[in-house]
Amino acid sequence: MDTYSTQQICEEGYNGLMIYAEANPDHWRGGFIWTLVDEKNAEITDEGLAFTMEDALKEARHAADQKLPHTSE
Repeated sequence: MDTYSTQQICEEGYNGLMIYAEANPDHWRGGFIWTLVDEKNAEITDEGLAFTMEDALKEARHAADQKLPHTSE
């Protein structure tokens, strides 16, 4: 999954949400910012900062997984 490490911007649909990740504009802090967006309701549901693009996507996907309704069997 190292294919993301050289990208500066990534947009991806995941579990009905959109993940936006890009290089942090704060060059002093660095890293990559990610935003999880529910486009159906036009709202940001989560966001974060990660060291690499791969980590940013992994964290955003994990956050999206947490938004899924849990069913009891």
